[in-house]
Order: sequence, then structure tokens, then C-alpha cells
Amino acid sequence: MFAKRFCRCFCSSGEQSDIRAAPEIDCSGPDSAVFKRADTVELVKPIGALGPPDPSKVAIPLSYSTAPQPLRGVPIREDSVWLLTVEHDCVEEITKIAMALYINGISFTYKDKERSFSLSPFTLVRPCRFYDDQRGIDVSALKCFKVALFAAGALLYFAVGERGVEEKKAEEERQRWAVDISCAVQLVTQSLFPSYSISCDPLEAATQTQRRLMAGYLIVGPSPHAAVLLFCELQPQSKGQARLALYESEGCAAVVMNIFITENSTCVEKVGLNCSCFSVGDTLFAARTPEERRLWLRVISNVKAKLRNRAPSPTDLELRHYRSAIKEHLHRAEAGVSGHVDQEPLLVRADRQRAPAHLAMSPPPTQPITASPALAQPPAPPAPEAPAPASPPM
Repeated sequence: MFAKRFCRCFCSSGEQSDIRAAPEIDCSGPDSAVFKRADTVELVKPIGALGPPDPSKVAIPLSYSTAPQPLRGVPIREDSVWLLTVEHDCVEEITKIAMALYINGISFTYKDKERSFSLSPFTLVRPCRFYDDQRGIDVSALKCFKVALFAAGALLYFAVGERGVEEKKAEEERQRWAVDISCAVQLVTQSLFPSYSISCDPLEAATQTQRRLMAGYLIVGPSPHAAVLLFCELQPQSKGQARLALYESEGCAAVVMNIFITENSTCVEKVGLNCSCFSVGDTLFAARTPEERRLWLRVISNVKAKLRNRAPSPTDLELRHYRSAIKEHLHRAEAGVSGHVDQEPLLVRADRQRAPAHLAMSPPPTQPITASPALAQPPAPPAPEAPAPASPPM
């Protein structure tokens, strides 16, 4: 329902993907945004040297800017929340603010200055909690959540509730805010993808794809202020490693980068509501939907299991069986985009100087945010995540 409200506001359509709220997660667990040590990466072509997309294969630009951008349209939601200033995991200050959620970002006024943050596919939203009575500040009645904006280098803490407010009501309000923001992140993410289906079949005209297990578009975060849409192809184990090839487009004519996966490679999902991010080694990816992320992680996990068991390179017949097993799960992975409607990307092209004038309806921040640790300091390195659990072979 909320996703439909978003779509009506921006593109005057009631159709939109079925974005489902993730279940409540354990707030006591470690933070999840961590880049582990890189696996062997072979850079074939510099990211900055990407050529223009093949118009017959890609309907949208390849590279987008994740730098601060104007907020679009009118607010989807406006309400009062608490802004928490946090330092060394302790709440230093709480301030009542009026926050507005837009289709591509959030804004609020703090100490008489308007703060605006645009969302990107690499934004994580999740509930959190703090110990009671920190440094004389009573947070026992607050229900907290955090928004990690890795492109902006900011970690924002918000809360709802206060003394005298029923705990269940405050919990529901926190859930609504967290889900609404995560749905906005999903809409931004899906707007960057073309209409396509994940493929398991190789291309006759591209011999390098003959060992393909599955392939599809993923957003790659090669730098803090850029998101690149690349066509990624997973190939099976051979001589102790598997290959994840990143192409410019689904025509697979130009390889941008190869990531080689071994039995010791890290494959980690990022924990957040409606989150579609995961990492392989130190390379961060965003899938089109959480369901598609789940499929990528499952197939990679199965390949790693074969590497651990020293399985030989599969024969052509075995490859056909593997592809058939993956295809059985594709309908579930693509269910979240069954109602996808093409729309203008909600991030500007990386080579554009500014957003189109008719979209720039809310001014971007005019100076870096330095008012408080909650707004200024980048997220502290968190504890390592648990690797994605291995699943039974398909």
C-alpha cells in the first residue's frame, strides 16, 4: 500500500512492485555494514572508463551518482520524531524534530538548519536500542531505529515514543517509519534497473558465457559517490575457484571486472528491512529486490559448498541440471518485480552536473553536515557479520 502511494506521487500510477516488510530483527545483534578482506579481483577495465551502454540491450544509463541530490516532489510522510546524537554508542542528546520523507530522501530541521539526505541502493534501515539512562538521558520509553547512508558517510539515529505513550503504539510507529524509509530505498533501487529477467542460458554469440550458471544486472558500489549498473554472470567451480564476471551489458561483449571465489571467500548479506545488499569479498552489490538477493546468495553458497568438497568442474550435462534447478526458483525471486513499471531513475547520471529542473523541487544541502556526531561522523566499523548460511544444493 505504501509503495503504491509513492508511485502515485511520482509517476501518477497506482502500479508498483509488491514490496513486503521484512520481519522484526534482533536489535541486540552486531551491526551489519562491514566490508571484509577482498578476494582475488582482476580489474579488466577501469570503472571510470566505462563506455556508453548498448541501446539494444540496456534502456537506462550504466552509472549513477550517489552524491547528495535534490529531493523530489512533495513529502510522502511528515511527522515528529526524536533525533538522537550518539557518540561511542552512548546517547549524548535527544532533540524533537519534524522529519519529512520524500520518494528519494529524508529532510528535517536541526538547530535552525535544514538537513537533507538522498537515499541510494546502499542505504540500510533497521531497528536498534540503547541502554536505559545513558549519561543522564532517559531513553527507556523510546523505540529507536537507524538509517545508515554509506554514500553520505552518515549514520542517523531516530526514535519515537515518550513517557505516557503505550509501548505497543510506539513500537508500531517505529515499525512504520522503518518500513516506509526502506520502501523508499527499494523504489530508488528498482528505478535504476531495466526491465529484464535473470538468465541461466549462455549466449550463442558470446563463447565466454558457455559456462554460465546464472546472470543478471546488479548495482555495484565501486566508490562512495557512484553506483554502477553491471551485468553479472556466475560461473561454476573450476580448478579450485569460481568466477563472477562483471560485464558492461547483457550482451557480454566487454568485461569490466572478474571476481574469483574460493572456498574461503566471504559472502555476506547486509541486515536491514527490505534490504537487497550483499557483498562478495570487499565488493558491495545491490540486487533489484530482496528476493533476487536471496537467489544470488543461495547459488553462490552452493558453489562454495562444491569448492569446499573439492568437486571437479561440472560436465555439460551437470551444468544443464544446475541451470534447471536454478530456474525452478526464478519465479519466486522475480515475484517482487512482477508489477514493475518503467520510470525515470531516481538517481541522476554520474556524468550529469545536476538533476533536471522539473525534478529539483527541494534544494540540496549547501554545506557539509557538521552539527553533531549523529549527523557528521561516518559509521564506526562494526563487528563482523555472520556469513550467509549455506543452503542445500538445488
